Amino acid sequence: MNTQSSFKETQTSSSNSANFAISKADIENEGSYQCQYQKNAHRTFTSPLSNSVRVSVNVSLQAPNISLTSPGAELVWGPGEAEITGGLNFTITCSINPESPQGHFFLVISGFNMTTNSSAVNNAASFTFPVAELKHQGNYSCLYQVTLSGRTVASAESAPITVVVRLSLQAPNISLTSPGADLVWGPGEAEITGGLNFTITCSINPESPQGRFFLVISGFNMTTNSSAVNNAASFTFSVAELKHHGNYSCLYQVTLSGRTVASAESAPITVVVRLSLQAPNISLTSPGADLVWGPGEAEITGGLNFTITCSINPKSPHGHFFLIISGFNMTTNSPAVNNAASFTFPVAELKHQGNYSCLYQVTLSGRTVASAESAPITVVVKLSLQAPNISLTSPGAKLVWGPGEAEITGGLNFTIACSINPESLHGHFFLVISGFNMTSNSPAVNNAASFTFPVAELKHQGNYSCLYKVTLSGRTVASAESAPITVVVRRK
Repeated sequence: MNTQSSFKETQTSSSNSANFAISKADIENEGSYQCQYQKNAHRTFTSPLSNSVRVSVNVSLQAPNISLTSPGAELVWGPGEAEITGGLNFTITCSINPESPQGHFFLVISGFNMTTNSSAVNNAASFTFPVAELKHQGNYSCLYQVTLSGRTVASAESAPITVVVRLSLQAPNISLTSPGADLVWGPGEAEITGGLNFTITCSINPESPQGRFFLVISGFNMTTNSSAVNNAASFTFSVAELKHHGNYSCLYQVTLSGRTVASAESAPITVVVRLSLQAPNISLTSPGADLVWGPGEAEITGGLNFTITCSINPKSPHGHFFLIISGFNMTTNSPAVNNAASFTFPVAELKHQGNYSCLYQVTLSGRTVASAESAPITVVVKLSLQAPNISLTSPGAKLVWGPGEAEITGGLNFTIACSINPESLHGHFFLVISGFNMTSNSPAVNNAASFTFPVAELKHQGNYSCLYKVTLSGRTVASAESAPITVVVRRK
């Protein structure tokens, strides 16, 4: 019988003794125990209580285990030391013998001056630190605590793990891209076409803490920075100029616990800006003529328009085209639009004959660079004219086209019409009359001219033909005469 908690247990015995067993002692079993004997015959006999025996239950717990994990580091068990990269996370795990009663784990941190606790789940608990900082340095140990019958019992602390936070950073990587150039990794050299864009990319190990990249440019005397996104940052230069010559390197910087730590600079990339330009292309178009590419020759009909087009590789920097005309003793220029420029001559004249070539020019960093001239196109202006057409009309007579004969009633009117190809140059028509010994002229209107004779007389008999003349560059060019119409005047 436990006199402290009034616990009583009875056992029948056929001998002079009895054993009472407590299979698993706990705090509830503490107290004073006494024996009493009772016999039932015709009359119940009960002995006095025996002397008491005091029972004390001592609850001891094993010290828990401790371990540490962190990205890029091996699993560490206590006792031991773990070197953590500043800015990365790390996790302390406390665990206990599976036969231990349910309780709480306490993480005791000496250098950090902190104790935190967590309920045991499956005999373990984890404590995670998302960002390792210098203040996290110190000794970490686990303690286990249970509460039984209102009494709290704690284990001894586990073997410690000493945490050391390392703030050194790996040097970042550097690479360069530019249109028309291969990807370049440092260390290396990149030749960039002046006027084009180029991009420097800095990147760091994915396990590094969050920070900023700095692009250090020696020849350019410049440092620029950008926050890391997905462990990288890009620096773009929209127009490569001579001032961009130099060595480019990346540096990575993080701030932890108020302390800034920088990596070593990356291997450098040497940027060389090349200002040479490809020779442009040249082409010529004109009504009634095929497209001509240089080198070549184009025969242009005098008086018609023609257009010279200069074009350049789409990857070339923005600049100006110059049209150089040797025979014409002229140079004209135009800014590039969509990598091309056109030069139009509304009226082709003899003075336009000569060699035409294109040149491309850009200005970068105050320095002007010109390409070589394109292959030439030789322009020849052709002033020959087709012979015009001739026709005759008169009341009561059919329309007559040359060559032919027309019989006109004397006293009536008649009209001679001269016409020319619509693509011909503007000029004058001449009516040549052989029997009449007369030449008359009229300016062309809509490529035609009419000559009217109000009263047909015998003197109007003869051969009529048309001739067309134009004047270009002070030079007059005449067509051949048309086929004739013979006029016969019949008396009334």
